[in-house]
Amino acid sequence: MTLEYASYLVTVLGAIVSILSLILAGLAGFEYWKLRQIRQDFCKQKEALETEISTRERASHRVMASYQLQNPADRVGLLESAIAINPKAFNAYNTLGYAYLDLNDLPKAIEAFRSAVEFHPTLKEGYCDLAYAYFRSDNRDLCLKYLRLALQADQSAEEDIRADVRFASVLEDLGVYNCFSRSQHT
Repeated sequence: MTLEYASYLVTVLGAIVSILSLILAGLAGFEYWKLRQIRQDFCKQKEALETEISTRERASHRVMASYQLQNPADRVGLLESAIAINPKAFNAYNTLGYAYLDLNDLPKAIEAFRSAVEFHPTLKEGYCDLAYAYFRSDNRDLCLKYLRLALQADQSAEEDIRADVRFASVLEDLGVYNCFSRSQHT
């Protein structure tokens, strides 16, 4: 091996190392940029989550505060402000519906209970509350329909409905004692 050839190999090897170094530097730069993007996305999601939690808490506090108010009109105002903050606030529409029932405003109570079902279709309470509002408005067919929908939403609704004095009278008035069971009494 001649000195020229060895020098040529060292130069080629140096060029290869330089190219590999540039590739590694490029990959490191790309990874750095990707990590910055991930961090920015994470910060945005964290901020959105904190805002959502804060909004839910503010709405929930208003719903809970409404339980202490004796005046139904005051409860309505507080609950409507909770719903304005977070339309999906748990139990806001149900509580609003009962405030309207206390004001003897059945159409608004029914509307509130319908919203509860719309925003929380897997929860039996909205269906039961809507059934009760329909019972109070003498619409027995819709009352029974929503009692059955409560059972479809949650099987434990049957026990709750049977234990609820209001619904015992509903079922008795309707002449339906085992409307939820698979087997009927004779």
